[in-house]
Amino acid sequence: SGAIGTDGVGDVHLVWGANFGSLANLTKQSDRARLEILLSSGVIAVPFGSPADTVITFEGMYTNTGCTPLIVSLTANIASNGTIPLTPGNGGNITSVRSSVAGNAASLANRLTANNWKYLPGVEEVAGDENVNTFATRDNVERSDRNRAALATPAFLNENGTYPGDVFVPAGGGIVLAPGDTAGISVHANGPLVNRGPNNFFVEFTLHNDPDYFLNTTLKVPQVFLTLVGGCLLDSTILNFGVGGANTQIVWGAGRVAESGHGWNIGGDGGSVYQGAYVYGVSKHRLATSCGDWTGAGPEADWISMQPDPNYCDGDCKPALSTNISLGSITADGFTYTPILGNMICKSYIDSVQNFTVGANWQWEYTANNSASAPFDNDSTMGLGANTRTIGALNVTTATGTLLNNGTIEIMNFTNRNATPINGWKMWSMMDYDIGTDTTIYRPEISTGWSAKANAAGPVGWGMVKIPFGCGYTPMKNAYALDATQAQFTDAIYWDSAYGYASLPPGNYGQNVSTAPQDQEGQWTFAENDFAGNGTLSLAIVNFRLAGLVDARLASNYGAIANLFNKFAGFGRGDVNNDNAINLADVIYLAESANGFPGQPGPIPFAHLGDVNASGGAANVADVAYLIDYYFGYGPCPSGAFVF
Repeated sequence: SGAIGTDGVGDVHLVWGANFGSLANLTKQSDRARLEILLSSGVIAVPFGSPADTVITFEGMYTNTGCTPLIVSLTANIASNGTIPLTPGNGGNITSVRSSVAGNAASLANRLTANNWKYLPGVEEVAGDENVNTFATRDNVERSDRNRAALATPAFLNENGTYPGDVFVPAGGGIVLAPGDTAGISVHANGPLVNRGPNNFFVEFTLHNDPDYFLNTTLKVPQVFLTLVGGCLLDSTILNFGVGGANTQIVWGAGRVAESGHGWNIGGDGGSVYQGAYVYGVSKHRLATSCGDWTGAGPEADWISMQPDPNYCDGDCKPALSTNISLGSITADGFTYTPILGNMICKSYIDSVQNFTVGANWQWEYTANNSASAPFDNDSTMGLGANTRTIGALNVTTATGTLLNNGTIEIMNFTNRNATPINGWKMWSMMDYDIGTDTTIYRPEISTGWSAKANAAGPVGWGMVKIPFGCGYTPMKNAYALDATQAQFTDAIYWDSAYGYASLPPGNYGQNVSTAPQDQEGQWTFAENDFAGNGTLSLAIVNFRLAGLVDARLASNYGAIANLFNKFAGFGRGDVNNDNAINLADVIYLAESANGFPGQPGPIPFAHLGDVNASGGAANVADVAYLIDYYFGYGPCPSGAFVF
C-alpha cells in the first residue's frame, strides 16, 4: 500500500510498502528534462520533381515531459545503431522510460535486417522457427557494435555545408524544447535522389540532457525510424453525383474501390459495398492491386502493389476534382437536347512495385504495426502506368437518362512504360458486397456483373459494367463466385488462384458453397490484352446500384443501365432509335435525320450515336453510308470512342 504526505519542512513524500516490510520513499529531486519519443516511425511522400533541397517535416515526433528545457542534437544514419529493440522480450536488453511506446518498434530493426542477421558472426536463427524475427546470440555482442561501422548520412538527404553531416532544420544541433512542448523532425531531402518507394533512415538523438531515458545505461542513444517515399502515398477525394449530388464515391489514388464499408453511398445505402479493388496481372505472382484488409488484422495486412503518382490533371498527389463539367447532352424525343453536367476526378498510378509471398505482403510503405514490407523484385514489376478519370453525372431528369444518377464511370488508360512487351495481361475486380447472403452473377450480352441475394428475391443489386461492349468489342469475360472461406478473407488461398480464375473461358463459375446460406465474394474478369512495347489500352468500368427490384438476381433488371452507360461513354453507336439493336429501322432513321428531313428527330438519347464512323461532330451522309455498308454489306461494326 502507499501513502502521500509532507514532512516537517514541507517536502512531499510518496511512500510505498513492499514485500517483507521494506519501504520505498520517493521525494522530489532537482528539476530535469524528460525526452519522450511519441512516434517511433514516420512516413512522408516526396513527389517526383521535388527540388534538390526540399524540407520535409515529420510532425509530433517527441516531447519534453520534464520541468526544464530539453536540449537535443540529431544525427541521420542509413543503418540502425541497435537501440530500436527496446524490450528484453524482443531481442533487446535495455528499457526506456516509456517502453510501451518504444516497444512498438521492438521488432523493427530485426525485420529490416532480417536477411543480414542470419549471416552475422555469433548470431544464429532459433532452431525450428521460420520467423526470422527471433534470434539467439552466442557471444552476446551488441547489435550497435556490429552496425556502427555502417552508419552514414543517406545520399537522399542534403548535408548542410556549414555543418557537414547535418541534414536537419535548424542546422547545427542544440534544439531547445521547453517543458511541455512537442517537436517534429525536419530534414533537407534531396528530391532527385529520393527513389520511387520507401527510402529509409534512422535519426539518433545523439546528445540529449535526459539522464534517465534508458534506465539502466547512459551509453545507449535513442533513435527513430523514418521513411521518405518517392512518389505519392495513397490519398482519396470524394466525388458527388446524382440528384442534388447526394450520392458519393470515395476515389482513391490507385485501384481501390471500397474499404471496410467506406467508399460508396448511393440512394442512402452506404454500407453494402464492404470492400473491393481492381486487380491486374500476368501470372499468379505478378499481380497489381491496392485494397484494404479483409481479415480485420489491421493495416499491416493491406495488399498494396500499386503506387499513386502525381495525377495527370493538376500534378498533385491527391486525386484531382473538377466540378460542373460538361458531359454532353441528352434527349428523350430527339428534338430537345438537355445539357448534362457532372463532376470528375483524375488520378494516376503505376503497378506492382513488389512481390507477394506468404508471410509478407505487398505493403511498400512502412506503418507502425508492420515493418516487413515485401522485397522489391524487379521481375514482379509489369511497368504499366494508369491515368484514369471517374465521372458522375448530376441531376439527370430526362426519362431516358435518369439511371445515370445511379452510378459512376471510370475511364482507364493504361500504358506500357517500357519497350518490353507484356503478354498475358488480365484485369478483374475482387468485390465483397453485403446485400445479404450474396451471390455473383454476370451476363456477357450486356457486359455486366452484379451481386444479389443468393437464395431469396431481393430488391437491391450492386454491380459493374465493362465498357466498351457491343459490335466489335469484347464484353466482360467471366464471373467467379467464391465462398467467403476461400475468398479474399483467406488471402493465401485466394491470391494463389485469382489469376487462374481470370484465365478461365467466358462463363459463370463458383466454388462449392456450404449447405447453410453463406456469404459469398465475387471476382469479375473484365479484359485481356497483350501489350506491345509502349503499347496502350483504354477501357471503362461502371459501378452502380439499382433498388426497388422484384428479384435482383434477374438479368432483365440490368440491360437498361448497362446500355445507357455504354452509349453515354461513346459506344453503341448506330442504335439511333434507342431500341438497343442495330437494324433497318436505324438505317432509315439516320438517313432521314442526317439529310435534314423535316420533322425528323435526331439520335436518342445522345447525339453522338449518329456519328457512326466516330469522325466527330454531327451525323452526316458519310455516317449513313457507313451504317448501310455495315447492315447490308457486312462492313465493319460502327466505330466508337470515349467522348469525355
